[in-house]
Amino acid sequence: MEEYFKEAEEPLFLDSRQEKAVELLFLGRMTLAEIAKECGVSDQTILNWRKKPEFQKALTNYARRQRERAYSLLEAKAETAAMVLVSMMGSENDSVRLKASLEILEMTKLKRTFELKMTESDGITSDGSGISKLISQINKVMADEINENGKAEESY
Repeated sequence: MEEYFKEAEEPLFLDSRQEKAVELLFLGRMTLAEIAKECGVSDQTILNWRKKPEFQKALTNYARRQRERAYSLLEAKAETAAMVLVSMMGSENDSVRLKASLEILEMTKLKRTFELKMTESDGITSDGSGISKLISQINKVMADEINENGKAEESY
């Protein structure tokens, strides 16, 4: 926690109680009275701190930093999630392959170029037969779209 305040663009001169109050206020899980007790100050002191520009800036910066950390974590896991979906397309289970294909189409916006109509007239029956043919069609559309966009052809 203290390292955050030391790493801020502009040094923020908050004592350890104020730093703790910033974190607890950001988390939003405690009442003002609980935060004051945890920081060893009165409720009024917390209210007074919240009025100070430096404390307000610390709250804003802390919230921004937490959002940035959350986005970074999500971005770091996005590649893994994509690899899992691609590997699921190799499943022996037609339903799993179909769901993975649809998810990839949705995420890459390829779905707009290939509107999926899952009706009996398209060869899909209520028992799920015909899914393999549909998956092959999806893979073909994806390969065609990849080739049209100038990217290397990949086999899913």
